[in-house]
Amino acid sequence: MSRSSCSSQGTSFYDRLAGFLAATLAKTWKSSFKYKPFRSAGSSLEALSTKMNMSYRKLIFAVILSAYFLWIAATPLNGSFLDLVDLPIHETGHLIFRPFGEFMMIAGGSLFQVIVPAIFVAYFWWYEKPYSAAIVLFWVGQSIINVYIYAADAVFMQLVLTSGLTGSEGSFHDWNYMLTRLGLLESTKIVAGIIRGLGTLTIVGAAVLSVYHACYSPIEEFEEI
Repeated sequence: MSRSSCSSQGTSFYDRLAGFLAATLAKTWKSSFKYKPFRSAGSSLEALSTKMNMSYRKLIFAVILSAYFLWIAATPLNGSFLDLVDLPIHETGHLIFRPFGEFMMIAGGSLFQVIVPAIFVAYFWWYEKPYSAAIVLFWVGQSIINVYIYAADAVFMQLVLTSGLTGSEGSFHDWNYMLTRLGLLESTKIVAGIIRGLGTLTIVGAAVLSVYHACYSPIEEFEEI
């Protein structure tokens, strides 16, 4: 075999080898810098859509309740349909707390009407139903606002109570009794303001949580409720 033919074959081999390496490098570069980012973005979008399980029905319901209960917080004297629910719970609280002494029996009415809806909030939260817990949290806030109305009336006692009379007409007034015993009757506005602030913050928290969980609730909760 001549030297020229050997040189020709050697050149052909190296050309093929160089071509193979160039194609391999090009393929590797293309896979690393072109395809992987798109796959990563797709995975991120898929993960985001998995987390965001929005229910427009629940979102609308949460917005309506938020508007209604924020209106209650802003204008508490207008009352709420839940006042009719709070009243029998309040009266039951007096009976439940009666064994703990006179003061706790009187305070038990206001305490129990807040404790009962709070128990339902805890129940739904414990069973991983955050949207339902947030919805019931509105009731907690409303009940606190209801207590505020009673507390704010401790001095003038103009509310008509279950006896059909006002406190100034001789009917027993829970908050007049409690604040008098605690020596805080002159600080009624401050005490009532704190209670109202707590109720308002609870309602605001319920609004935020209900809207949030309407958009990001677990799939299981959407299937069951």
